Amino acid sequence: MGLYHNITAQNHTMAELEALLDGLKIAADCSIVPIGIELDSIEVIEALEDTQPIYATRINSCKLLMKRLGNPLVHHSFRQATKVADFLSRLGTKLTPSTQATILSTPPDHTLSLIKDDQQGLISTKQVLRTICNKLACFDNLAVIANYGDNVDANRPPNGVTP
Repeated sequence: MGLYHNITAQNHTMAELEALLDGLKIAADCSIVPIGIELDSIEVIEALEDTQPIYATRINSCKLLMKRLGNPLVHHSFRQATKVADFLSRLGTKLTPSTQATILSTPPDHTLSLIKDDQQGLISTKQVLRTICNKLACFDNLAVIANYGDNVDANRPPNGVTP
């Protein structure tokens, strides 16, 4: 299942939180369990761990739904690894803002090649600063851990970084 719509938000993090909340609502309403959550927004992952007042209402709603869904793990993934979600996000920006999301029970035709690439394990690369890699490793970004295994130990946080 998937969804898209045009979200009016104060900033990027609020829009990402709203999209997460919509996805969690669908998973809860349709009893889709177990689920895993992959986000390309470090800010949202940090907000889920340390609620800031500006995001408190959305964060609390997300946490409540996550509890109903068995407390799924939240992982960071690069946008290159979440191409279908990125495609649907761009599709939503072309719509008139609304309160209702378009819910998809089958993938749109334009996403089929992206899904096929994902199923085949097609890999794309991205250059990232070592300091960012260290931070992402703390958010269980396995791509960073796999690519920088000598520098980032999956069993302990990198020097100077607290998970």
